[in-house]
Amino acid sequence: PHQNQQRYEPFGEIDFSLKTLERNFGWLRKIFIVTDRQRFPLSGLSPAFASRITFVDHREIIPGDVVPLPTFNSSVIEAFLHRIEGLSDTFLYLNDDMFVASPISYSDLIDPEGVPYSFVEPRRLTPLGRRAQLETARQWPDVVHHGARDHITADLFEDVIGVRPPSVRPTHVGTMLTRQAEAETLRLFADRLDSVLSHRLRSSFAVRWMVLSTWTALHFGWVTPVPLAKHRGESIFVNSDLHPDIVDMLITRPHKFVCINVTEARLAEYERLKQFYLDELDGSAS
Repeated sequence: PHQNQQRYEPFGEIDFSLKTLERNFGWLRKIFIVTDRQRFPLSGLSPAFASRITFVDHREIIPGDVVPLPTFNSSVIEAFLHRIEGLSDTFLYLNDDMFVASPISYSDLIDPEGVPYSFVEPRRLTPLGRRAQLETARQWPDVVHHGARDHITADLFEDVIGVRPPSVRPTHVGTMLTRQAEAETLRLFADRLDSVLSHRLRSSFAVRWMVLSTWTALHFGWVTPVPLAKHRGESIFVNSDLHPDIVDMLITRPHKFVCINVTEARLAEYERLKQFYLDELDGSAS
């Protein structure tokens, strides 16, 4: 299968993610899972933890007169998360393939002044890079090119805010957000978001909402930027090629957040990693 097709294949990631949340992030007050009218059993979780989980149909938060529904474009869904009823003013956003591999505390996510951390990494956007990225995206339209999306997002930010965006981008791990900042970002860019909202699937020529939201929050001081390597909680993003050496490293070095894109080619390595973590979780519960 094509890589873009495989991202829609279920490999039990969300069940695994929820189990790691229960054991390593048990002080969570509520969990909202946004789906397209889908639900799944929560039998692998304790009744007390499962009772904190609410399934949210994306039609409840995304206006159907503005966005063609159903949508499977994560940027569209992200732009309206702040409209979830009962959501905390400050909340953590996770994709369904992100796992909490070691205990998370309040101070891992919020600075001493009560401002959420934004975990960032360097990102250079050069004119030559922009041309090359967009040309590559045009030549390979069936593949989502995040570099091209970053440049398009940067152009939109500069057009609306009047300055170039920060020279960082959010790291693909758990993202701390506030309802107020997300609502204000949507208001600021609402007239220019057709390129995001009109795509049912992700596109190389559409804005990356989480990048735009992070840049806006950094510009206005709504979050505290922290380079991931300097934060006391480590993290890693593992791309589609889940090499055995990477799995060995993840097993021997605990991380706060782990994100894994699973493919059939590396399914055995994913199962090995998952089994290790589940054994560790079972051991910690005994």
